[in-house]
Amino acid sequence: MSSSQPQINRGFTLLEVMVAMAVLAFALTIITGAASSSATYSKRVYRSTVAALLLRGTILDIEEKYRKDGFPTNDVTGRDCELPKTYAKQFKCNFDILGLNLDDAAIADMTTNANTLLAKAQETMAASGALDKLSGEGGPKKTADLSNAANQAASAGLDLTGMAKGGDLMQLLTVILMSGDAGLNLLQLCDINISVLQMSMGLMIGELLPRVLKRASDRTRKVIVRLSWKDDEGEKRTLEMETFTTAVSQEEAEAIKAMKANEKIQDALDPNGTGALLGLPKIPGLTPGAAGR
Repeated sequence: MSSSQPQINRGFTLLEVMVAMAVLAFALTIITGAASSSATYSKRVYRSTVAALLLRGTILDIEEKYRKDGFPTNDVTGRDCELPKTYAKQFKCNFDILGLNLDDAAIADMTTNANTLLAKAQETMAASGALDKLSGEGGPKKTADLSNAANQAASAGLDLTGMAKGGDLMQLLTVILMSGDAGLNLLQLCDINISVLQMSMGLMIGELLPRVLKRASDRTRKVIVRLSWKDDEGEKRTLEMETFTTAVSQEEAEAIKAMKANEKIQDALDPNGTGALLGLPKIPGLTPGAAGR
């Protein structure tokens, strides 16, 4: 009878167990660090997204306020924004409103550039033998040419649909003067003779354009809004946005409000006017025929 050898189940040595535990600990450290970094990054992205949306909404609120109330005469710097209560503790916001302050020298330079553009257009178009389609009677062909020009200009971001319907010619000329080389291309597309334009436009540019530029600069402001907050690491972050907006001055805004108030009073006195549509009460004794009753 043969005797069988006893079976021995050999386990792991202490060294093998320690190596396995070290590898496991290292893997867990990497996984935990990655998860922590991912969570931190997610919070940072979330706050940045909220800040961007909040900043844009704040700019819209500021623009709307000054469109109604009018711009202040002096520049405004470092004024606090009105943030929603939900974000008022987490974010800090302030804004500046700065005038363009175009001086006479800058306006003169822009006027000179417009005259130079018109002269350059004349030289460019002279060699092509352009016909004067702005003189004489209109007709289907001229309308078709302007319609074609308007359609091609629309693809380049210029809205000239009014010209296609026989609208104000100054709309087209203004776009030409302010569009640089694109304006020259539009002239060539319309086959317009610049020599005729220059005779009438030279005086207009020298007299009217400076007034237009001055008026536009008075009604335009640069708006700078800054939004700041701190992330989880305590690092301060700032998001800044700059834009331009137009509105009337505070004096003009008050005058407009007074005019509208007077219109409402006059409408209220007229039973057949718009006061009835606005729901304003009639004033006894001031309606037609009341005095003789």
